[in-house]
Amino acid sequence: MASVLPFNQIVAGSTTITKADFVFGSGSAKFSGEDSAVTAANGLIHNFRSAEMIDASAELRGDQTAIDTGHPGTGAFAPVTAQVIKLQYQPAVGAAVDIAEINGTLSIEYDFSSGKSSCAIKGSV
Repeated sequence: MASVLPFNQIVAGSTTITKADFVFGSGSAKFSGEDSAVTAANGLIHNFRSAEMIDASAELRGDQTAIDTGHPGTGAFAPVTAQVIKLQYQPAVGAAVDIAEINGTLSIEYDFSSGKSSCAIKGSV
């Protein structure tokens, strides 16, 4: 079963999208993976996760397309290569807490009519 955790801050390279840029409550990261089980000779069952994938999304205020991993300003070439992306949760008081640090791609789609950017992050730990 997948776990879902909230986040409200993204650090991608030298760029940080803070919680002020997020539409409140829209950041969620879903952690899923390939689970397997092996039965040992003594009859014990050993469960393990062989791969872990992260699928995250958020709604951001304004045009945030500059942080897209495929944006021409990033100097990335097609096909887009993964980069290190850190998802964090910033509470009302205190320091940000790391939710995940992944190798993945971050894609942004800006909607001119609403003035918001849809953010999709896919990757693995």
